[in-house]
Amino acid sequence: MYEEKLWKGVPEFSDDSKSFEDFKGAVLALYPAVKEDQRYSIGDMDRVVGERQHVGIHNLADLAAFHRDFLLITRYLRKNDIISVREQGRAFQRGFQPELWNKIFTRLQIKDIDH
Repeated sequence: MYEEKLWKGVPEFSDDSKSFEDFKGAVLALYPAVKEDQRYSIGDMDRVVGERQHVGIHNLADLAAFHRDFLLITRYLRKNDIISVREQGRAFQRGFQPELWNKIFTRLQIKDIDH
C-alpha cells in the first residue's frame, strides 16, 4: 500500500508525455540500494541516525531496522575511507536515545568491566 502511494506520487506517473521508461527510472531513483554504484555521504549516515534517535528504539525490530540501514551506508563510507571505525561507532551510538544508551552502557559495565 505504501509503495503504491509512493509510486503514484512520482510526477512521471501522471504525466502523459512521459514513457514507461521515464516512470521506471523515477521509481528506481527512490531506491538507492538498487544502484550498482551506491554513493552515500556522511549526510545520509546522519539522516538515518537522526531519524532513529528521534523515533527511538522500542523493540528488537526497531534495532534491527536501524542496524541494517546504518550498516548499508557506513560500510560504503568505511570502504571508501570517508569515515573511520571510531566515527562509525560514535554515529551508531548517537542513534540511541540517551536514556536507552545509559541503560546499555550500565549493563556493559556490569557484564564486561574492562570494556
